[in-house]
Amino acid sequence: GWRIPFLLSFLLVIVGLWVRRSLPETPEYQQFEEHHQHKRPFRELWKTNTKGLAVVFFVAIGYNALSYIFKTFSLAYLTQFKGVSASVTSLSVTLASLVAIFSVPLFGYLCDRFSSKKVLIVGGVLSALFAYPFMQLLGTGHSVPIYVALIIGTGLLAPMMFAPQGSFLSRQFAVQSRSTGVGSAREIGTAIAGGIAPLWALSMVARSASHDTKGVALILTCSGILVAFAACFDQGYRFNRHKN
Repeated sequence: GWRIPFLLSFLLVIVGLWVRRSLPETPEYQQFEEHHQHKRPFRELWKTNTKGLAVVFFVAIGYNALSYIFKTFSLAYLTQFKGVSASVTSLSVTLASLVAIFSVPLFGYLCDRFSSKKVLIVGGVLSALFAYPFMQLLGTGHSVPIYVALIIGTGLLAPMMFAPQGSFLSRQFAVQSRSTGVGSAREIGTAIAGGIAPLWALSMVARSASHDTKGVALILTCSGILVAFAACFDQGYRFNRHKN
């Protein structure tokens, strides 16, 4: 029975390929492809746009630290240190995921309405403000506060920072180096923060005699501030005439 969802996921791959092939390339890319070819885009990036690389890298660091603490550290913390049952943690993730299904397109719409930069900054600031309440809600060990914490963190705040990234990150680079710039800076930042942040947070709690979580809240706060601060140095105005 468990194999059925995996087999059905093959249909999603086909749908994804069909959707991607149906989408046209941007006019800027089509125009550039007709007249130019760059063989060393990464070298060109380091020479001409280190600021763009830094913006994407630090946004990825901050976002993934927040996201992975919200959705992975929290579950380990609840089961190991609060004795919360697997049914409660599983339901909390399910509820948060259901909310995210609707919140991601909503924040995407807000990006088009107000700009991806503004939505990303607001998401970082709100995540920083929610850091200590998030840990306090988890610390109760009761189901309802846990549901509230995960729904806000994973279902609302993480999508608020995720939805703008497709537009915001790509705008940091010129057409000829866009894929290289976003791919390298984002994936390096994701690997660092996604791997280190939840393990670091869990080790801080484990080393504390009282399993104190103030250090974890501080990591969340700093990560949210980092996202907002990095987004303020948006380089999109250099490469795109449209608002960001």
